[in-house]
Formats: sequence, structure tokens, C-alpha cells
Amino acid sequence: MASIFISHSSRNNDRALEVRDWLRGNGWDDVFLDVDPQRGIVAGQRWKEALQKAAHRCQIVLALVSSEWLASGWCKSEVDAARLMGKKIIVALMGVDKGQLPPDLGDEQWVDLVGDQDGYLRLKDGLKRAGLDPASFELEPGRRPYPGFSSLEEKDAAIFFGRDAQIIRGLDKIRGLARTGVDRMLVILGASGSGKSSFLRAGLWPRLARDDRSWLPLPVIRPERAAISGKFGLAQALQQTVGDERFAAEIHNRGLPRSRADIQEFLQKNEDGLQRIFAALREIALGFMLPGESTAPPTIVLVIDQGEELFNEGSRDEAKHLIAILTRTLQADPHALALLAMRSDAFPQLQAEPDLVDLPKDTFTLDMMLEGSYRAVIEGPARLVAPIPLRIDPQLTDALLEDISGQDALPLLAFTLAHLYEQYAGDNELTLTEYEKLGRLKGVINTTVTEAIAEGAAKGVLPKDAAAQRALARAAFIPHLAQVNAAGQIARRVATRDTIPADAKPLIDCLADQRLLIKDRRKGEEVIEVAHEALLRQPPLSEWLAEDRDFLVWYDRLSRARTAFEANERGLLAGRELQIARDWVHRRLQSDIAQPDRTFIDQSIAEDDRVREQELRDREREQRRQVTTKYTRIAAVAGGAVAVLAILFGLYAFRLEETARQASAAAESQRKTAEEQRKIAEEQKKYADEQRSVAERLSKDNASLLEMVQLFATSTTPPTQQARLDDYVTKLLRGRDRYEAVGTRVNVPWYVIGITHGIEAEFRFDVHLHNGDPLTARTVHVPRGRPPTGDPPFSWEDSAVDAFTFGALAESSDWSLARTLLRWEKYNGLGYRPARDKFPISLGVYQPLHQRQVRCGSCI
Repeated sequence: MASIFISHSSRNNDRALEVRDWLRGNGWDDVFLDVDPQRGIVAGQRWKEALQKAAHRCQIVLALVSSEWLASGWCKSEVDAARLMGKKIIVALMGVDKGQLPPDLGDEQWVDLVGDQDGYLRLKDGLKRAGLDPASFELEPGRRPYPGFSSLEEKDAAIFFGRDAQIIRGLDKIRGLARTGVDRMLVILGASGSGKSSFLRAGLWPRLARDDRSWLPLPVIRPERAAISGKFGLAQALQQTVGDERFAAEIHNRGLPRSRADIQEFLQKNEDGLQRIFAALREIALGFMLPGESTAPPTIVLVIDQGEELFNEGSRDEAKHLIAILTRTLQADPHALALLAMRSDAFPQLQAEPDLVDLPKDTFTLDMMLEGSYRAVIEGPARLVAPIPLRIDPQLTDALLEDISGQDALPLLAFTLAHLYEQYAGDNELTLTEYEKLGRLKGVINTTVTEAIAEGAAKGVLPKDAAAQRALARAAFIPHLAQVNAAGQIARRVATRDTIPADAKPLIDCLADQRLLIKDRRKGEEVIEVAHEALLRQPPLSEWLAEDRDFLVWYDRLSRARTAFEANERGLLAGRELQIARDWVHRRLQSDIAQPDRTFIDQSIAEDDRVREQELRDREREQRRQVTTKYTRIAAVAGGAVAVLAILFGLYAFRLEETARQASAAAESQRKTAEEQRKIAEEQKKYADEQRSVAERLSKDNASLLEMVQLFATSTTPPTQQARLDDYVTKLLRGRDRYEAVGTRVNVPWYVIGITHGIEAEFRFDVHLHNGDPLTARTVHVPRGRPPTGDPPFSWEDSAVDAFTFGALAESSDWSLARTLLRWEKYNGLGYRPARDKFPISLGVYQPLHQRQVRCGSCI
């Protein structure tokens, strides 16, 4: 792969060969020159296509600008194409003045190889600063050649092998963004385990930093739990930059903040604070430019690793503030860019972030490595070991390449090489035999964890019993060091040491000694995290986490619910959600649920208890009102009867005085009056008996209604049925329009119709709602012969109307929760409730005892 492409006029072939020879003599032997007999264009090759391919693969285009070059349209096209591809361009003047350069080349870095006796020295320096030092990057003495799970840093650029082509494409992409000024952010995407962090830190960042004429990259930010104030937050990155000896004095003279605390306050008080700091850094950097360099300011690059952490629920406040600051700055500052590396599965969260929607951005996908790249990862760092290179047994290389596969291939390879080097490099050689002892690539994690625990047991800090060891491991990791992310995948979590159960801390220390965990101090407290998420996907950790996945999924939902509650975006837990929380609180250790989350649950329980007590008081008050109303009605009837009796007696006396002749009629009237009195007395007794019966029925009815409400409030859904229940809810909502159409005809809520439809017909619209019989005929199962009128085939709506106009569902218009639940029980037959079983609703899904298929139930 050519690193330097020489663009020249064919009339200057001799001068081009001289430059090529000088480059080779000074260490740059990776040069493409079209007249080179070994690396140039061979006879018969399509020269234009070959030139374009070579330019695409190179890192730098060195344009030998002569009068002949300026007169050649093809030479100019070469450079234009290279610029569009984002290539670095260095102009070497060959007997022409800089003023003769075309305007679009005036801002490029240039040297004079004819008129300046130091021209070649300036070219040498320019190539080094552009990232093409022939000695490449050096490995510091004592630095490990294989860092294991730890991400490679900028100091590890020398041992970052296997990504040469991607580095070239990445740098081209960044230069293209800076040149066009449209997209303001480059998002580097890759699966977990693809090496995004190392690519960003040891691949791109050191090369940008070395080309300090063009770039000023800030130290890498990692959001964690504090994207601005944290140990690797924005304030710390700015503090390191402004504290550099190149900038410190001038930053102080300009009255800008230099300490981390002052920077945080400055950014908080000034919306344009980051813009002002960036502007000052650029102006100061211009003062360090060398002769032959343009006055174009360097582009400041803000670099963020582990970008998915910006969307963790536990750290959203600072993350949102960082996003707001970054967006304002990038939209206002044409000489600033952002690089952000994140997992591909988290990219939709970035796309959905409101503050980032209007920020133009581009993406760069980091794919998995090919076999040749893995070979370089294995053998490349070994050659840099000093003073004697490390020997890698060819059989070991072949075995490693044979075992590499899957998502975690790269991190497992890195850890295996690090473990082999630390354990067996005493004789300066790594062999296949030693690799076999580790259990090869798939067994190295299990072997290392087992050895770490065994060593702790031998020292007496860990129990010797395997079951006790397993219990300690689960207590340490769940949920403190592991979580389920928004994509439903197991991911690592940063935990403070104080949150780890005391008896599990020795295990944490043993695993950290083997570099499986990372310990650090941040904001005055010790924090712990898994060295790489690949660990969580390999035995034995994957086995531990599999047993607690349901808890981790729920705990993630709980944390998001609490965060939303604290942001006034939702209320406390209630209903089925609260009952699930009560269940987990009873089943888990107190240390498994963080205090803020436990407080949230306690508040929800207290509010639920208050609401239940209020509902009970309201029901009792309503019952008393209904009883009082009934007695008042009876008393009114009795009082009316007495009044009628008085009138009759008055008429009778009047007639007796006025018409003595009607004595016999009066006697008959007296007899009738006595009969009326007897009837009134019987009516009063009848009303009294009826009231007693009503009171008894009301008491029984209220007891049933109360039982229904209590069962509903305490119902839970088994985890094995959650997906099925979610599917039924989706189907219920999908048919809402049709349910509402029927509801307007029968005066029944749409959801009552829909749930009944699920209970009886599995939400099918080609069968009767009554019992699931086909609409092509009347029903043949209970209830039979429905609908009684009309000719088949029936419409689903007409059949549904019939179902709700007869039988148990048509008893009344009271569709309160308790009445509806009781009506569903009656509809399916209370005879299916043996004394040993409670309502099916207590299971959370409707499961009639006579049918063993789970159906949608009244818990919805």
C-alpha cells in the first residue's frame, strides 16, 4: 500500500525520480511513481485508472509543481481528485514561485525544493508532522506489547496493527469533513468487540496530533457517569489542553479559565464558552507555524469514546449538557469537528436525540478484521519488543488464526496474547504448548477466572466451596457491574467500590489482579468496571448472568422509570408494574437494588396504599348512601299510604253524616277500608323483607367486587408469559377502531369488547365473538344458534352486537373495573372456579381451567 503518491508532469520524470530516491534514502520506501520500473505502471496497464487507484490508496499526495505541471490539465485533475478523497496534499515547488499556484492550492502546505537550500529539510519535517515519519511510532521502553482487554491508548500507536487501510480511510474522511464544512461530526460505528476504542485512540488520534499544522485534537473524552465533570470528561480534556506549555501563558493572559473547576463554571455561565476557548487555542496555535506553512488555523477535534454512555439513564443530566454545548459549538464554529465512537446498536439513540437532530453528521463503519490483519496483530508487536524481538511460534499463529471467529474474536485474541506474554515470555518465545494449557481462545477466560478464584481460596480470602464462590460472583456482578442496555444486550456498568457487597470485594480484587476488572479512582472514590464487555459473553460470567437476566431486564426498566419520574415525565409505579417491583424486592438481597431505586419503590408502595385506602373509604361511603336512599324510599311509600288512609277515613265520616240512608254502603266502605289497611300492612312488611334481601345481596355483591379489585391489583405476569401478553395488547390496540364502532351501538366501552374478543376468539375477525365459531353459519357451540336473525355469512360487527345484547354481558350499563371483572367471570362460568383456585386473573393472564391455552384476560 503506497503511502506517498508523487504527482508530476511527464516532462519532469528525471526530477520525480530524484525526489523518489531522496524519499527512499531517508526512510520512505513506500512511494508510488508512475515511471518507477518496479512500483509504477507496467506496460499495457490503463494508466489513468492505475493512477486513480494509487491515489485512492495513498496517504499523502506530493505534488511536484513546475511550469509544466501548471500547464497540465491532468496533473491538476490528480490533485483535485485527491482533495475530493480527503487526501493530505503537500506542494513541492520546482522552479516556480508560490504566487503562481492556483488559488485552491494556496492554502496547502508547501516547500521550495529548488530555491530554498533547506527545502528538503522542510519536506522531511512536513512529512513527519503529517504522520509519515519513516520510523513510525516508537514503543516506549517497558510498555507492554500486548495490553489485553485494555483499549490501546495514543502511547500504543506503535503496536496498533491490522487497521492500516481503515486508518487511511478514516483520515481521508476527517479531512473531507474539514474541507467541505458540511458535516460537523463523524460517528465511528462498530459492534462490541470490533476495536472501536483502540482505532480511535491509537489509530486516528496520534496521527491527527502529529499533524499539528492541520489538527488540534483534545484528549479523548469518555462520558461514563459524568460527561463534563468526570475524570475523563470535557472539563478535564480542556484543562489538559490549556495547561500545555504551548498554550498556558497565553490562555492566562486572555483571562480564560485553566483549572477544571473554573472551566466547568465558565461553560455553565457562558453559552459560547467552548467557542471562546476554541478560538483562543487556534489563534495561539497559529503562532507556532513554520515558514512554508499557510496561515489557515488548525481544526480543533473534540473526541468522544464509548459514545453510548451519553444515553445511560444514570448520567443523563451531564450528558445532555455536553450534547447541548457540543451542538452549539459545532454549529457556530466552522473550524471544529467531533469524532464519536459508539456501538452500532446504540446509534438509533443518537439519531433520536433532539439536540443532535439538526447537526449534520457522517458515519464510518469499522468492520471485523480479515485473517491477514489478525496475523499482523499477533506478530507485529512481537517485532517491537526490545532489545530482542519476541519470537512467536508459527504453529501458535496458525492455531490462533484457526480459533478466531465471532463477535469477540479481537478482544479474546488480545487477552490471550497478553496472558501468554505475561505468563510465558520469560524465555522470549511464545509456543503452541503454552496456548493449549490456557484452553485455547474459547477457554482462556474460564481458565483465568478459575485460576484467580483458586488463588484467592488458597490465600484464604475466598471460600473453597464452589457454590459459595458462585454466590459471591453473582453478588459482585449483579447488578453492580452488569446491566441490560437499551438494545437488550448485556453491557458493563461502572460501579463504586462502596456499592459492592463487603464479602464480594476480595473476589473483585482477585479478578482485578488478573486484569479482568479495572480499578481506578475518580472524584475521590474507587470505581470498578469490567475490562471488556467480551468478558460478559464468555463462560463463566455469561452463565452467571444468564441466570439473572430477567432481574437485569427489570432493573433496567426500573431505573428508566425512576429517571423519568424524577424528570416529571411519568408517575410512580402502580398496578402490575408495582406488584412486579414488590416481588423483586422480596426475592432479592437489599444490596441488589440501589438505594435511589429502592426509595422510588417505597414511595410507589406508600402512594398505592394511600389510594387503596381512599378507594375503600369511598366504597363504604357509597354503600351507606345506597342503603340510606333505599330506606328513605320505603319510608316515603309507607308515609304516602298513611296519607291515603287518612283521606279515606275523612270521606267515610262525611258520607256517614250526610247520607244516613247509605248505612249499608258505609258499612261496605268500612270493610273496604279495613281491607286496605291490611294490604298496606302487608306492603310494609313486603318492603321490609325486600330491604333485608337487598342489603344481603349488596353485602355479597360488594364482597365479590372488592375481591375482584384486590385480585386485579395484586395480579402479576409470569416472565414466561410477558411476551405473549405484550402480543395480545398489540392486537387489542390494532382492532380499536372496530371495537369502538360496535361500542357505540351497544353502549359498551371499546376495551371491554376487545378483551372479550381476545378471550373468546383470539382477536380473529372471521369468527363469532360469542365463541369463535365461523361467521359463515350460526354458532354451534354455547351459546348455540346466534345470532337468531339474519342470514349467514354474518359481519363481525353484527355478530359482536348480538353477543353484547343478550346473556351475562348485557346485564347492566355499569362498566366499572370491579363490575366488568365480575361480569367476565360470570360470562365464562363461575363453575370453573374450584375452591382450591383463585380467579384466573391472579395469574396475570386469563387461563380458564377448562382450557389450558393462555388467553388475553382482564388484567389488561
